[in-house]
Amino acid sequence: MTEEEYLRLYQNFETRRLLDAVDAVDRLRDDLGDDEDGRPPELRSRLLKLHTLAMAVVNEGARSRAAALFELADDLDMQVSQMLTELESIQDTLDALMALAPEEPGD
Repeated sequence: MTEEEYLRLYQNFETRRLLDAVDAVDRLRDDLGDDEDGRPPELRSRLLKLHTLAMAVVNEGARSRAAALFELADDLDMQVSQMLTELESIQDTLDALMALAPEEPGD
């Protein structure tokens, strides 16, 4: 890494952003990580529940369950949107760091 490349990195990247990315991952752990008992992630369970409701409404004509279907779908949509926001912040941090990479990183 040349002196110029180092200065560009030093002046343009706050390492705190990487800790913020770790915090974002921690926020995603509740949605994506198995719990202490080895049960699958909450998101997976909720998507399977949504599938069950959709099967009942769409394939079996259980229109009385449509409100529950769309309420859960809305909840999941908000949950996934928040997850995407967290992932985008991680991606932004990595993009900012990679934009400052030297031509030959081994220098």
